Amino acid sequence: MGEGKKKVKDEKRPIGPCGRRKRWSETARNINAVFGEGSTTKATVGNWFKNFRDGDFSLANEPRGRPKTKVDNDHLRAVVESDPSQSTRELASIFNVSIPTILVHLAAIGKIKKLDK
Repeated sequence: MGEGKKKVKDEKRPIGPCGRRKRWSETARNINAVFGEGSTTKATVGNWFKNFRDGDFSLANEPRGRPKTKVDNDHLRAVVESDPSQSTRELASIFNVSIPTILVHLAAIGKIKKLDK
């Protein structure tokens, strides 16, 4: 071996996730120092770095959307007004959703529990 060549095993530097995590931590600390504590997390910085490696240099949040609701509030209002004595359990069965979901939608249309049966 020539004198100018270094042996690979003599080099000690982190490889793989250890080195990446260190950069993520440092970057998160630097951002938090500039913009205030809690501005970002290591996980967020890690996601940014992953996106950068994939060629996406945008830091904007992507729209995530929302699952379509299974309960149409207008239909729920019509069902409740046709028979106000129905229980939340019965309504949940009619709409094939959970009782807490029915309660959320009842509150949205202004129907609240007034008296216990």
